[in-house]
Amino acid sequence: MEKVSKYPMTSQNYGFHLAEYLAISDKLSVWKPLVYVINAKHIKDFKRAFPERDKTDLIDSQFITEYLRFRKLPHLFEANNHYLPLQRLVRYRYHLVKNTKRETNKAIEKEMKGFSNPLLSVKGLGPVYAAGIFACIGNIKRFSTHDQIAKLAGHI
Repeated sequence: MEKVSKYPMTSQNYGFHLAEYLAISDKLSVWKPLVYVINAKHIKDFKRAFPERDKTDLIDSQFITEYLRFRKLPHLFEANNHYLPLQRLVRYRYHLVKNTKRETNKAIEKEMKGFSNPLLSVKGLGPVYAAGIFACIGNIKRFSTHDQIAKLAGHI
């Protein structure tokens, strides 16, 4: 056997380390391994086209095989540590922003429970946007007409 293709399955940030090891390992170099990294989200989206099945490693590997049968291989993984620090910083920033947004939204929703807010009855207007409008308007009784509220919003 001249070349070996393996598709190890990992999720989150663990896949990078395994792919890096497989790509640069001196012990494996005699087999000239080809290493590919497949985005787990692509597999998850692909699975939606099939009837619901259990989540096991065996079933997941079957879905990955089917995914690869229907689509071309992703780009070959190349170990390149040059961009690794920047890649990690960008991913960490994304993680921080996502968590901060989630926690802020939870805090806003919790705070808004203490107020009577009719804006929540507007279809498509969630608690965070309703809180933003509510915070800008303040006490709605200070406006005697609809035009005064529209003027505050810049519509008149």
